[in-house]
Amino acid sequence: GSMAGTKITDLKDAAKDPEMVRAQDDEFARQYWEPSKAAARTAGIRSALGHVILYDTLVQGGMTSVLKKSEERLGGKVGESVKGKEITEQKFLQVFVEERIQRLQSR
Repeated sequence: GSMAGTKITDLKDAAKDPEMVRAQDDEFARQYWEPSKAAARTAGIRSALGHVILYDTLVQGGMTSVLKKSEERLGGKVGESVKGKEITEQKFLQVFVEERIQRLQSR
């Protein structure tokens, strides 16, 4: 067998190892899930959908800049009032997704 074939087999075997799976899950939680949860808390986002949107954006890249642009566009964070109107989570997430799409299209 070739060297590449051996390495692929080794990787497939490692993927079945419970310790390897746990290590990967822990690393993903540390790098992505925990920071996205903290960002959601800061932004006032409470829903599961909102958490998943931020998490996915962090994994794909650009969460911080998209949050900043969304807050700038709305004039604040979830729960804050601008010109007498409260920024709802639904409205914030709508703007966030629009800003995310714009960011992805401009790459």
